[in-house]
Amino acid sequence: MTYTTSLPQADPKSIGMDAGRMARVSPWLGAYVDEGKLAGANVAVIRDGHIMFRDHYGQLDIDSGAPMADDTIVRIYSMTEPLSGTAAFGRSDDRRSSRSVR
Repeated sequence: MTYTTSLPQADPKSIGMDAGRMARVSPWLGAYVDEGKLAGANVAVIRDGHIMFRDHYGQLDIDSGAPMADDTIVRIYSMTEPLSGTAAFGRSDDRRSSRSVR
């Protein structure tokens, strides 16, 4: 089963995001796969209806060696972490929150 997206691609800077911050996502998530914490991951960052970053890492299935792809569909068992993470990134992007502990 193949799904395609009709969302246009955009340069992060053109929609108000820092391209340098987006460049840090690949090594960070890739390290989780390399260290064996995740078998694979698929990430897309979308703002204002434009895809500004998309990448995939690792394997869909370790036993078969099937690679993760941009159109891989996976089950998310817990929505707490993704929703909390999205909220935290949104707040830090708007500079309303700080990651430092006081």
